[in-house]
Amino acid sequence: MAPSGYKALVKEFNALPEEIRGYFEDADDLIENGQYEISIAYLFQKVETAQNMALYCGMVKLHRVDKDIAWAALDRQHMTREYFRDMVGSIFGKTLPEKTVEIIEGAEEIRDRLMHGKSVRVPQKRQAISDIFKYAELLNEFCYAEAGFKPIGDLRGFSGRRQPLSKSTSRLVAKGLGFTSIS
Repeated sequence: MAPSGYKALVKEFNALPEEIRGYFEDADDLIENGQYEISIAYLFQKVETAQNMALYCGMVKLHRVDKDIAWAALDRQHMTREYFRDMVGSIFGKTLPEKTVEIIEGAEEIRDRLMHGKSVRVPQKRQAISDIFKYAELLNEFCYAEAGFKPIGDLRGFSGRRQPLSKSTSRLVAKGLGFTSIS
């Protein structure tokens, strides 16, 4: 059920963990000003950055891929929604829970309609924003449970003291994980 109005969305935002509120720092102002379309675009940009960070941190922490090779692999890879989900399975050895995927798919559908100039009712926009908030929490929970870090949060020291693999070995590992555009 969609939040009843902007105040309900702001209340949801304020109930989020501190690291997620800080990450989505402009969301409450956009929502309060009734700028739902801009809110959705902003939130999805931040979510996609967090998804890239989840993959990066997973590669570096779990597979000891050299940080420069990990960034290059992510930066050069065309990342579709399906590819991201496949890469989560490859990197973490476990796929995102179905509930998590369903939540973001609903928001993605609304985002796509907006970005392609289709009509979207206000309650649908509020629901998409609410779903993005839930997804951010679930993504953090998943990454923390599987690898001990939260992609939306303070990542200082996330990889621990383990030494990374050499660049040449890191390239091989990245290719083995499914990245196709490695330098």
